[in-house]
Amino acid sequence: MLRDRGKCTVTMNANKTINATFNRLPLPDFVITGITLTPTSPAANATFTANVTVKNQGAALGYGKLLTIWLDHSAVQTCRANGGRSITVGALANGASKIMTISGFIAVVKGSKTLRAFVDSTCSTAEFNEGNNQFTKTYIVR
Repeated sequence: MLRDRGKCTVTMNANKTINATFNRLPLPDFVITGITLTPTSPAANATFTANVTVKNQGAALGYGKLLTIWLDHSAVQTCRANGGRSITVGALANGASKIMTISGFIAVVKGSKTLRAFVDSTCSTAEFNEGNNQFTKTYIVR
């Protein structure tokens, strides 16, 4: 969903023609540009770390609130979904990126898995595009 929190100017000329001009206020736009795991293919019952790169590609400073990660979840998540681990993102200037690290995940069962990350997972920051906040990475538990 695109949000517009700008101003509207309405004018009417002598011929009673009405003209409306909309000015969009700049908004942040958080995206995840990459995920790396250490180790890349964790062993079953071993711990691993996820490094998630979060970027504000919007036109204004914004607060990314929470980054939430689910270990084996291919389905798109909804706002405030339960079951993941979260870390506070904090403020990001427009154009800035930040690597968020969450350690101590346990790779339980062998096989192919899908890690899902969701920035602004509480959906509490108004953004230019609310539909681009999730990213997945397939990995193998050996």
